[in-house]
Amino acid sequence: MRPRNTHLSHLRLLFVSQDDLCRGPLAREIAQGIVAQQHVVGMNFDSAGLRAPVAQPPPEEVVHLAQLDHLNLAYHRSRPLTPELLANYDAALCMTVSIAERIRKGYPKEQGEKAVVLSKAAQVGWQTDDIPSLVEIDGGWRTLVSQLRAAVGRLIRGVEGSLRPLDELGVGKPIAIEVAGPPPGLSPLGLAVWSVLNGAQGPMRTADIVERLARMRHKTDAMAVSRLFQGELKRAVRADGQGGWSLAGGARPSAAAPPPAAPPRDEPRPSRPVPPTAAPPPPPPPPQPEAFVVLSVTQAMVILGLPPKSDPDEVRRAYRDLMKRYHPDRFVDDPDFRQMAEEKARRINAAWEFMKPRLDG
Repeated sequence: MRPRNTHLSHLRLLFVSQDDLCRGPLAREIAQGIVAQQHVVGMNFDSAGLRAPVAQPPPEEVVHLAQLDHLNLAYHRSRPLTPELLANYDAALCMTVSIAERIRKGYPKEQGEKAVVLSKAAQVGWQTDDIPSLVEIDGGWRTLVSQLRAAVGRLIRGVEGSLRPLDELGVGKPIAIEVAGPPPGLSPLGLAVWSVLNGAQGPMRTADIVERLARMRHKTDAMAVSRLFQGELKRAVRADGQGGWSLAGGARPSAAAPPPAAPPRDEPRPSRPVPPTAAPPPPPPPPQPEAFVVLSVTQAMVILGLPPKSDPDEVRRAYRDLMKRYHPDRFVDDPDFRQMAEEKARRINAAWEFMKPRLDG
């Protein structure tokens, strides 16, 4: 498979947590695994902590749990974030809003502007923008890893999607990186239930789900879980007809039941009951538009087709020219080309929104 994004030399991204002993290195390992598996080039990842100790290894429990998820933290050593360190990276992807705000307020402007919240940059649409620490998160380890996989996967997909050449003429589905992650907008309890079902080997009864949540230090009851299945998880799960629940996209096929024995010939065949008229299934939710993520000036300049040192007037002129060229209203009579133009216009606007405050400043 040919590597993609060879026109971007390197985008250097730094995951920033509080102590650089769990969330940051986990996000780095997840990101490196995705780009290696999908042959994505041009993105480098590392981690640091806002108040991290120097060269301290992660707790043994974290290293062991990470190994169960095929993530190697045995070699990791923490390092504190400094303005000098941040100067070597294009963006600081912060685990919480408070970490990003402290960097923006306490660091020089050139470095402070690089701080973004990971979940906001990835546009995952959760109810909260924070990815809490392992001791704070509802649902424990599985929820933490699921959140990081979803956010990091969507971030990489958005960065890569924003850098596809604007002059390509092919019309079709955008390149997608397959990342298992929860649906957006889940409550902490909904995310914990989704994590339990995601790790199950087959359908689970509600009582078993509640028991598993209790072992994860998440107190709830069967009624609350049932309400989730009828509410925010309605489209994400399905029942097996025997009291079991599984994820709608990942249920394992059950063994087929043996056909019923044929009745004797001298006995009248019983009439087949007329099944009740089933209500039509609800329409599928509208597809979520692909996120186009812009994290650095270099990346924005690639999208706009400009060299990195272009002056503000050149940036404004390139934006106007590209929007005239790819405005969707030019293709009202051709749905395929209109779809292509809408995608390109969103990429151009993402680059412009990133650059605009820097031009005005």
